[in-house]
Amino acid sequence: NSWVLMTSANSEVGMDWKKEASRLQAEHNWTVKYVQLREALEQRGYYMAKDYQPLFGLTDDETRSILNYMRFWSILRQCCGDQMSRSWRAFLQTQAKPPPEKREKASYH
Repeated sequence: NSWVLMTSANSEVGMDWKKEASRLQAEHNWTVKYVQLREALEQRGYYMAKDYQPLFGLTDDETRSILNYMRFWSILRQCCGDQMSRSWRAFLQTQAKPPPEKREKASYH
């Protein structure tokens, strides 16, 4: 008895993850519990984790804890992980002039 959580870039479903879950479930003959849509992720960012509350039966406090964690993880993965820009990575490795997108100090509130 497994749950399947998927990611999809199907732009035809817009923001309706349940519609995409039904399509994927029929296509693969799996019980798809949730689909993270790329378009929704681009618009909502780490707030997508709020979708997990009814799915996993989380309390408001548990959901806030997840959102707080994801907020900083989202920043970290973009600034210091695989999603870091090539020019910024080169700057960090060579101490060259910072790329234009990093010349202004970023603030995360």
